[in-house]
Amino acid sequence: MKQSSHSGASLPENDHAGIVADDARPSLWKTTDYGPWLVADTSGTLGASMAGFAIPLIVLAVTGSAAQASLVSAVQSCVSAATNIPGGLLQDRCDRRMLLLIWSATGVLLFGGAGLLGRMGWLGVAGLMVLAILLGLRSGLLGNTSNAMLRGVVPDRELARAMSLNSARDAVINLASDPISGMLMHMGNTVPLLSGAVMNVISMIGAWRIRRYWKVGDDDGNGDGGDGGRHGGPSGSTVRKEMEIGWRVAFSGMEWLFRWPFQRCVIIASMAFNGSINALLLITQMQVTRQTGSTFVAAMVGTIGSVGMLIGAAAAAGIIDRLRGGIIICLSFWLMAVGSFGVALMPNVWGKGLLLFVGLLMLPAGNAVAGGYLSILVSKGNQGRLGAAQTLCGMGAYALLTAAGGVMMDRFGYTTAALALAGIMGIAALIASSNGVLRSIPKPDAWQGHIERCGLQRF
Repeated sequence: MKQSSHSGASLPENDHAGIVADDARPSLWKTTDYGPWLVADTSGTLGASMAGFAIPLIVLAVTGSAAQASLVSAVQSCVSAATNIPGGLLQDRCDRRMLLLIWSATGVLLFGGAGLLGRMGWLGVAGLMVLAILLGLRSGLLGNTSNAMLRGVVPDRELARAMSLNSARDAVINLASDPISGMLMHMGNTVPLLSGAVMNVISMIGAWRIRRYWKVGDDDGNGDGGDGGRHGGPSGSTVRKEMEIGWRVAFSGMEWLFRWPFQRCVIIASMAFNGSINALLLITQMQVTRQTGSTFVAAMVGTIGSVGMLIGAAAAAGIIDRLRGGIIICLSFWLMAVGSFGVALMPNVWGKGLLLFVGLLMLPAGNAVAGGYLSILVSKGNQGRLGAAQTLCGMGAYALLTAAGGVMMDRFGYTTAALALAGIMGIAALIASSNGVLRSIPKPDAWQGHIERCGLQRF
């Protein structure tokens, strides 16, 4: 980790091969390899999402036990969380295109192999548990590779726009993957697994076509030659001390997020905000199911909110071009916080859906700006550790707030639980909007100068 030593001079833009920094706005599609990157990331994500929907249902069909189905999912999540931090270090020390190819190839082998075993009737609960463990390892060690790679594929000034396009893509996948997987399961329980293997073949093709990207050892534009967070190995030290230093390096992304005031403000507000949103969505769907007796209606309420995110993601690039980043982030926080109080108090089921729709409209643009700005603070050689730390924080906040929301709903009722979660969102919005640096974030083309003027610490 290093502290910024410049005062006023803006740092150079990305200078990886094939990207020319000039006054004309570069095209993500013509002057970068964002297109192949997007194909690789989208195909792999869709394949994993379809398989993730199907695996618990396959366990349920094989065993007839909801507990065993939940256990398999829990084991996969725990293995992924346990290997997330080492995975971030791996992504910073190895060629990310190679890791992306390995991620896709292992997806072909795991999904394809499990699908074929299932078609032959040889996939029992033990095999599904082994599959869950291997998928957890794959997710933890390699799952964030494409995100770590993104800043080395597109120029810094286009990073927020690329992230907004990714948000639109994610919204489409969230809307489409479960219904597609459900329809495929009518053709056979393991058909989604085989489809996931096909999607990972497409992901391999996309990853293979990526040529213009930052590689370990390249100058990353921040004065860092490839591993800005690397700590020198202790000459003559014991193996134990080397392991301690290795673990300290692996957790350096987490240390950086919580050490400095601006970064700490962003990560705490994001953890509270995003965790509360997910918890609110979950208990709202459970409440609607109780209220109407229909899981379909509950799913539709969630889908209405997802449509709001999709529309917001489609408009995000234009919003980012027209408004200052700080305004976008604060609007995204407050719109959802206010909307969540309405969701908690609204008695009508479809009214809840409408309020979720409105509340989620600005979230993709806000996430794109906050995520892009934070990524600019981090050298390309440290993006893996940043992503690992953010993922682990997000998983922890989601687990804690979801569990708390469920307990509060059982003990005090839906309205009280939903109001408590809305209150947490309001506190997160206050934390974010009270930070002067965050409020003053400009449009993306002025981010580097803003970072220098504010004296923010880089990683």
